[in-house]
Amino acid sequence: MTARGLNMMAAMLATVLATPLAAQSANQSATTNVPAAAQEPAAATKRVIVVSLEDHKLALVEDGKVKKVYSVAVGKPSTPSPVGTFTIARRVMNPTYSHDGRTVPPGPNNPVGTRWMGLSIPGYGIHGTNVPSSIGKAASHGCIRMAKKDLEELYPMVGWATRWN
Repeated sequence: MTARGLNMMAAMLATVLATPLAAQSANQSATTNVPAAAQEPAAATKRVIVVSLEDHKLALVEDGKVKKVYSVAVGKPSTPSPVGTFTIARRVMNPTYSHDGRTVPPGPNNPVGTRWMGLSIPGYGIHGTNVPSSIGKAASHGCIRMAKKDLEELYPMVGWATRWN
């Protein structure tokens, strides 16, 4: 998708989807191990994440304008990424990965990398990867995978109330 196309899409979506980011509660700050002030931008800022599954791109839209576009991996045909509007429901730095009885502690072998932003649809999220060559492809089990540098840049800009569409 071109930058112009993302700007047009963002302008349409920002009015419908963007919501002011709320202040973090003490409970949420403890979960992410980062002070609330460092997690949230100014209350007046409206941010939306727009994912183009077809183009393997994620755009961060701020106040109706595309702030940054990242290449991502999306779900492969047998395990597609969900389509719809979701919110960030959980944020974890250095997560432990658990799936089908397998547990991987934080570190270089962790399949979700250094950050997890769980969506309001259980089991799906935006996260890193230990297979950077998958970025730009349909390769995940439905989640949105990002390069480590990109994810670590995006993570502090995305709050609990940020929506993904």
